[in-house]
Amino acid sequence: SRLHPIPNCRGRGRVAATSALERHPECPSRRPPDAMAYCRPSSQFCCGCSVVHGVQFILLLHFAVNALLLIEAVGMVFMPERQWASSDYFGIEVFLSGYALVGFPLIAAASWGVVSKTESFLRVYMFYLWASFVMDSYFIIKIFLASGPCEGTSKLMQAVGSAFACGVAPPGNNTTPSLLLGVP
Repeated sequence: SRLHPIPNCRGRGRVAATSALERHPECPSRRPPDAMAYCRPSSQFCCGCSVVHGVQFILLLHFAVNALLLIEAVGMVFMPERQWASSDYFGIEVFLSGYALVGFPLIAAASWGVVSKTESFLRVYMFYLWASFVMDSYFIIKIFLASGPCEGTSKLMQAVGSAFACGVAPPGNNTTPSLLLGVP
């Protein structure tokens, strides 16, 4: 019979045909189906940056988004005559600004958790990030898919020209949600 190595089994040399593969207890290709797969932790972020820098970059982006939400809400309250890109409903603006205010200490705690390598701070921020993703997904689906391209346009879009916006919007309404949510 022909001898061949057991795939992915170190130090076993050559063994006889396929019956030895089935009997070999440490061979990964013959583990029982209920065995858990081991996934190695990530060692890079975005083409070679360290994971620490990647987490700090995500925290910085989320901090910037929260700051913009807060600036938008303050602008709508104190300068209502100006045109803002957000909705015209104060209830939504108050909710979003409150959510952004809650996020600032969580982002600060998560950045401290990155520096001090404390997982609990990062885990709390991860729940906030998931909630943000769910909320953003809801608004993306509501704005782009549930309503028509001309419904719910803000004052800014009406000032630019609603006819142009309604003519250009349908292709964008179909592709923007898939790009923002990462759906192929």
